Amino acid sequence: MDENKLREAFRKIKEERDEHLESINQLTSELQTAFDYISELELKYEKLKEYIDELMIFKNSILLNDKTHFSNISLSLDEQKLFQVLYVFGEKEPLSLNFIMKKLDLDNYSFKSLLSSLLNKKIPITKEKIGTEWYFNIDDRFRELQTKEQLIKIHESVSRGIYEKSLNQFF
Repeated sequence: MDENKLREAFRKIKEERDEHLESINQLTSELQTAFDYISELELKYEKLKEYIDELMIFKNSILLNDKTHFSNISLSLDEQKLFQVLYVFGEKEPLSLNFIMKKLDLDNYSFKSLLSSLLNKKIPITKEKIGTEWYFNIDDRFRELQTKEQLIKIHESVSRGIYEKSLNQFF
């Protein structure tokens, strides 16, 4: 008799275990579906940010015809560094994303954040894809304005730091 009770107890335990396993499998499947959906949303969000940046680039190039909106632009030190790298090193040709990130010791997220910030402040930056790599630069017309009129004020420590890095390439 005790043996039958023991078997019955084990059978109930096994049924409960099987129900728990089935429940866990269903939850795992639901979690995977939710994760896939979130991943898809993140990709769409990044694509949307790229489109917005492209629209800002286009809009900012149009604004070059009226330079009055440049008079009150104030950049953070990090924004000044990105601006200076584009201004100094991009004088002859656009700079690759990897070059900029290496020069400023930035990760991709930080670069995109700084770039968006500059674009929101109406700094005209060009962006082009050559092969599989993205290249960035200051719009040539704005570079000329900046050279002549110093529309964007750059802190001395930022200028000195960028030029020292430039000189270090030769030594």
